Amino acid sequence: MNRHEISIKPVVNIYSDFRVHLHTAIVHHHEISIKPAVDVCSDFRVHLLSAIVNHHEYHKISIKPAVDFYSDFRIHLRPAIMNRHEISIKPVVNIYSDFRVHLQAAILHHHEISIKPAVDVYSDFRVHLLSAIVHHHEISIKPAVDVYSNFRVHLLSAIVNRDEISTKPIIDICSDFRVHLLPAIVNHHKISIKFAIDIYSDFRIHLQTAIVQHYKISIKPVVDVYSDFRVHLQAAIVNRHEISIKPAVDVCSEFRVHLPSAIVNRHEISTKPAVDVYSDFRVHLLPAIVNRHEISIKPAVDAYSDFRVHLHTAIVHHHEISIKPAVDVCSDFRVHLHSAIVNHHEVSIKSAINPFKVY
Repeated sequence: MNRHEISIKPVVNIYSDFRVHLHTAIVHHHEISIKPAVDVCSDFRVHLLSAIVNHHEYHKISIKPAVDFYSDFRIHLRPAIMNRHEISIKPVVNIYSDFRVHLQAAILHHHEISIKPAVDVYSDFRVHLLSAIVHHHEISIKPAVDVYSNFRVHLLSAIVNRDEISTKPIIDICSDFRVHLLPAIVNHHKISIKFAIDIYSDFRIHLQTAIVQHYKISIKPVVDVYSDFRVHLQAAIVNRHEISIKPAVDVCSEFRVHLPSAIVNRHEISTKPAVDVYSDFRVHLLPAIVNRHEISIKPAVDAYSDFRVHLHTAIVHHHEISIKPAVDVCSDFRVHLHSAIVNHHEVSIKSAINPFKVY
């Protein structure tokens, strides 16, 4: 992905102001100043410190711990660019007046990408995704994309190492709610992707994320997305890690999301796994700590009515995670995310999934 440019409008107003300020790691000749500790709801704090894993010596992260999350609930995402890439970031994007989320995923371990795409979750809940492309791929990204008025999700996923995907960068999601997902494959993997997928007229989301280096994930390929809006997340573990995944988690009847997050380099996070997300829609984020940092996290956080989500990111470098990935999200609004297998794994993706048929 040599000599590529991405212009990103990352700071986002999510709910009345509902902002999340996220700064992710930049790999290979990049520097990030991160304001990671975030006040999310009355205290709803998310401390996000993005991981740099192994073989990234030329990187520096300065971390400022306090970021206001919920008083106006800010999300600031600064994603990773690999290998001589540049990002110009314009900090303010409105997400909830029209609820937009601009996401870009970090690159770990010699320029590999895990893709976190997103969906129309709440009333107008816009998601703007701009993902990195790795190794001989080019993407021209238009940063301001309307996600909900016609609910567009701009997904540009990574391809790693001898894989090719032609990406159509702008996709209408809500007028008929389409998500165009082109996920990453790392190191000797092949994915046949049918990338024109109707998501909303029948609301389909087929996601697959990358796993790096000697990891195994059992993937259940077909998941109803809108019918009751399930999100099945399978996160990547890097370098001698294992994930045991319990696929069925109810998210919307009480809207629960259990995500384990990453710890990098001698750090520990105690995670309380079960959080009610939708009955009062809670978001609890327990993110990664980088380079001798500690976070004490208050797990029960009011985010929306109280809008709670319990997120735990993947543990990197000598850490283990148990993930409860399959989640019921909206009254029935399901999203099934399939993670890519890296190194001696193959994924065959069936793109035509009818989850919204029942809407």
